[in-house]
Amino acid sequence: MRFWQTLSFCEQEQLEEVAQYSEKVGFTGVAFSEHLVTEQQQSQPYDYTDDGQVLWDPETPWPEPWIQSVALAKVTDRLQFLTSVYVLPMRDPFTAAKSIGTAACIAPGRINLGVGVGWQALEFELVDRSFKNRGKRVDEQLEIMKKLWQGGMVSYSGDYHRFGPLQMSPTPPQPIPVWVGGHSAPALKRAAHHDGWIGACYELEELEALVASLKMARLETGQSLDGFRIAAGLFEPSREQMQRLVAIGLTAYLKPSWMKAGRAAKSPLAYKQRELSHFVEEFGEFFD
Repeated sequence: MRFWQTLSFCEQEQLEEVAQYSEKVGFTGVAFSEHLVTEQQQSQPYDYTDDGQVLWDPETPWPEPWIQSVALAKVTDRLQFLTSVYVLPMRDPFTAAKSIGTAACIAPGRINLGVGVGWQALEFELVDRSFKNRGKRVDEQLEIMKKLWQGGMVSYSGDYHRFGPLQMSPTPPQPIPVWVGGHSAPALKRAAHHDGWIGACYELEELEALVASLKMARLETGQSLDGFRIAAGLFEPSREQMQRLVAIGLTAYLKPSWMKAGRAAKSPLAYKQRELSHFVEEFGEFFD
């Protein structure tokens, strides 16, 4: 497996050193989540906690992922960058394609687009984008963006987007891998049509069932599992569980960010570096 360190909630001033240290100890890449804003009073339940409350405070940093990825690419040598996830339907496909494509030109071969449809209607309202039909819209957006990244004149006619011949430059020097996040049936089906799937943290039995469904969805598209990326994490991994992840075909392990009592929490840089080293000492044999 390839191992990725999630940098959600990480202190902004520590990002360079954490990225550099992650590369030093053998991680393939780092992953960023994103939010535009945090409400003072949460108006919509969060999908990933039992009580529906978000895990972070309003002061928790959420840097723009493509700017941050390019900045970190300049202070590392081979580290890959992944969004887990980028809420694409909050954007139009042209603005998103321009930002991501430019990042891929500055850091060739190191940019990975992880896409989600989002859960917080407020953020869509703030940027005047519809929260409805966002799944169907993101399917068209991904088709358009892949066309734009190929270079040359392209056209498109769909239910939500239509345009005549046009070209976007600069063109990324190589294809940008597209991973799709989420664990609903539509999300797994969407991921099966692209380059990979991004999960969250799960119990092992739940992850095994999700991976089985994902593989079935992939094969139903008529495509091979060869080269298909399957990424997720566990709440409290053991060596036996890591062996099981290899056996079921997980290709990427997403190591969770640093938290305390299940919530975002600050911690010293030295603590994060020690914890990364200990993780590699325990699970290094599984690193690809």
